Amino acid sequence: MTPDDFRRLALSQRKAVEVYRWGHLEFCVSRRSFASLAGPADSVATVQLNSEQQALFVDAAPRIFVPAPGAWGRLGATSVALAYAYEAIVESALAAAWRNIISI
Repeated sequence: MTPDDFRRLALSQRKAVEVYRWGHLEFCVSRRSFASLAGPADSVATVQLNSEQQALFVDAAPRIFVPAPGAWGRLGATSVALAYAYEAIVESALAAAWRNIISI
Protein backbone atom coordinates (compact mmCIF):
# COMPACT_ATOMS: atom_id res chain seq x y z
CA MET A 1 0.00 0.00 0.00
CA THR A 2 1.27 3.46 -0.83
CA PRO A 3 0.91 6.59 1.30
CA ASP A 4 -1.53 7.89 -1.35
CA ASP A 5 -3.66 4.75 -0.91
CA PHE A 6 -3.77 5.30 2.86
CA ARG A 7 -4.65 8.95 2.36
CA ARG A 8 -7.48 8.05 -0.04
CA LEU A 9 -8.91 5.52 2.42
CA ALA A 10 -8.67 7.92 5.36
CA LEU A 11 -10.38 10.70 3.44
CA SER A 12 -13.14 8.32 2.34
CA GLN A 13 -14.43 8.29 5.92
CA ARG A 14 -17.49 10.53 6.28
CA LYS A 15 -16.61 14.17 7.10
CA ALA A 16 -12.87 13.40 7.27
CA VAL A 17 -10.49 16.25 6.54
CA GLU A 18 -6.74 16.40 6.12
CA VAL A 19 -4.68 18.72 8.32
CA TYR A 20 -0.92 19.29 8.33
CA ARG A 21 0.26 19.45 11.97
CA TRP A 22 3.57 18.98 13.70
CA GLY A 23 5.34 17.91 10.52
CA HIS A 24 2.90 15.22 9.38
CA LEU A 25 -0.56 14.75 7.91
CA GLU A 26 -3.46 14.06 10.25
CA PHE A 27 -6.91 12.90 9.28
CA CYS A 28 -9.58 14.41 11.49
CA VAL A 29 -13.29 14.55 12.16
CA SER A 30 -14.61 17.44 14.25
CA ARG A 31 -11.00 18.55 14.89
CA ARG A 32 -10.10 15.18 16.46
CA SER A 33 -7.48 13.01 14.82
CA PHE A 34 -8.28 9.38 13.98
CA ALA A 35 -5.22 8.65 11.81
CA SER A 36 -1.96 10.17 10.65
CA LEU A 37 0.65 9.62 8.00
CA ALA A 38 4.29 10.06 8.92
CA GLY A 39 7.50 8.17 9.21
CA PRO A 40 10.47 7.56 6.96
CA ALA A 41 9.28 8.54 3.48
CA ASP A 42 5.68 8.24 4.75
CA SER A 43 6.09 4.47 5.04
CA VAL A 44 4.35 4.40 8.43
CA ALA A 45 0.83 5.48 9.24
CA THR A 46 -0.95 5.53 12.58
CA VAL A 47 -4.54 4.75 13.51
CA GLN A 48 -6.08 5.70 16.85
CA LEU A 49 -7.75 2.55 18.16
CA ASN A 50 -8.90 1.59 21.62
CA SER A 51 -6.87 -1.09 23.42
CA GLU A 52 -9.27 -3.93 22.51
CA GLN A 53 -9.28 -2.98 18.83
CA GLN A 54 -5.52 -2.63 18.88
CA ALA A 55 -5.12 -6.15 20.28
CA LEU A 56 -7.43 -7.57 17.59
CA PHE A 57 -5.58 -5.92 14.71
CA VAL A 58 -2.12 -6.73 16.09
CA ASP A 59 -3.14 -10.39 16.58
CA ALA A 60 -4.72 -10.60 13.12
CA ALA A 61 -1.84 -8.98 11.22
CA PRO A 62 1.33 -8.54 13.34
CA ARG A 63 3.42 -7.63 10.31
CA ILE A 64 1.12 -4.72 9.53
CA PHE A 65 -0.03 -3.44 12.93
CA VAL A 66 2.26 -2.68 15.89
CA PRO A 67 1.47 -0.61 19.00
CA ALA A 68 3.16 2.78 18.77
CA PRO A 69 6.11 3.20 21.15
CA GLY A 70 5.56 4.37 24.72
CA ALA A 71 2.45 5.76 26.32
CA TRP A 72 0.74 6.54 23.00
CA GLY A 73 0.84 2.87 22.10
CA ARG A 74 -0.55 1.86 25.48
CA LEU A 75 -3.43 4.27 24.80
CA GLY A 76 -4.24 2.63 21.45
CA ALA A 77 -2.08 4.45 18.91
CA THR A 78 -1.22 1.75 16.40
CA SER A 79 1.46 1.95 13.71
CA VAL A 80 0.66 0.61 10.26
CA ALA A 81 3.55 -0.68 8.13
CA LEU A 82 2.32 0.37 4.69
CA ALA A 83 4.80 -1.86 2.85
CA TYR A 84 2.95 -4.94 4.13
CA ALA A 85 -0.55 -3.48 4.35
CA TYR A 86 -3.46 -4.30 2.10
CA GLU A 87 -6.54 -2.22 1.49
CA ALA A 88 -9.26 -4.29 3.18
CA ILE A 89 -7.61 -4.55 6.58
CA VAL A 90 -6.42 -0.93 6.62
CA GLU A 91 -9.87 0.27 5.62
CA SER A 92 -11.30 -1.75 8.52
CA ALA A 93 -8.83 -0.21 10.98
CA LEU A 94 -9.53 3.30 9.71
CA ALA A 95 -13.28 2.74 10.04
CA ALA A 96 -12.81 1.56 13.64
CA ALA A 97 -10.66 4.60 14.46
CA TRP A 98 -13.20 6.90 12.80
CA ARG A 99 -16.07 5.35 14.81
CA ASN A 100 -14.10 5.92 18.01
CA ILE A 101 -13.99 9.66 17.29
CA ILE A 102 -17.62 9.89 16.18
CA SER A 103 -18.89 8.13 19.31
CA ILE A 104 -17.27 10.65 21.69
